[in-house]
Amino acid sequence: MRNLFLPLLFCLFSIATLSAQETSKPLDFTKIDAYARACPRSAERSIEKLAEYLGKGASNDWEKARVIYTWLCDNIQYDDDGYNDNDLGENTAEEVLKRKKGVCEGFSNLYLALGQALQLNIIKVSGYSKGYSYRKGKKFNDTNHAWNLIKIQGAWHIFDATWGQGYGSRENGNMVAEKAFDPFWFDVDPYAAIFSHLPEQGEYQLLAKPITKATYEWMPAVNSDYFAMGFDGKSTYEAILKDTTLLFPKVFNKIKSIQVVTAPKFEEVGLNKPVIFEFVSAEITDVVIKDARKNWKPFVHNGDHFRLEYTPTVQGELTILIKESKKGNAYAVLLRYNVRSLK
Repeated sequence: MRNLFLPLLFCLFSIATLSAQETSKPLDFTKIDAYARACPRSAERSIEKLAEYLGKGASNDWEKARVIYTWLCDNIQYDDDGYNDNDLGENTAEEVLKRKKGVCEGFSNLYLALGQALQLNIIKVSGYSKGYSYRKGKKFNDTNHAWNLIKIQGAWHIFDATWGQGYGSRENGNMVAEKAFDPFWFDVDPYAAIFSHLPEQGEYQLLAKPITKATYEWMPAVNSDYFAMGFDGKSTYEAILKDTTLLFPKVFNKIKSIQVVTAPKFEEVGLNKPVIFEFVSAEITDVVIKDARKNWKPFVHNGDHFRLEYTPTVQGELTILIKESKKGNAYAVLLRYNVRSLK
């Protein structure tokens, strides 16, 4: 099956140093997101006019990066027709703005053009991705994706508006682009991004020690919902490099506000070995755990904190279920583990 994203030429750019050091970032982008979504059609007639509008709502580089990201995710549609017909057309920044449609090259080109217009230190990166068409064990010959890096307050950060605007589902043998704004792909932790994004040039990985393409190919693809819940990228990455047999729990998180305080980060949970689960969310009213014999046990609930000290006594599937405040009494699966006897 063809890859979801168009192969790209490498974008040459001189970078003195690339790092993933911490910088202060606003915790709440509610106002800037609303401003981006209020953009009038009259401001979208050219890159210059659009940049002028978006820039008026942003007071610093973080807000500039965010207002562009949100506008792109909400207003540019992934070109699934072009992908399915293998006719991707032009993906220049100007053409994508005109058509309101493009593939990853178009998204990253328009992000680049708007960012430059707002004086951001921004580049476009080409590389390899484990996206819609990826299958376990795939070998990569050509680059198949593009995204952006932006330098803010002295440090480089990763942004992927293509993946932030939605995802691809399969219908009647074709890819269908589904719109679903995902803030996860705005300033992604490099140690989480490396499970699905490998830049063609090593220093663009923003890791302390870049990995090879061969290492990337055998690393597992990890659903972004796993990291969005709060599982730590760096410790997960380091564990995988030491033990390539590790598997991840299945994640079904559709409530972006749920955060993991503590929980097993890998799929296998030891039989008769105590573990602690703790989650935080204002959007759920109940959390329970269900073992392979359908025995249920509720979490202790204290405000928006849900905690359970649990010792599994039954081998097989172990499921964490949540009850959403907006959906009455219906439970939904959050995480699924596998209990087995471990040495």
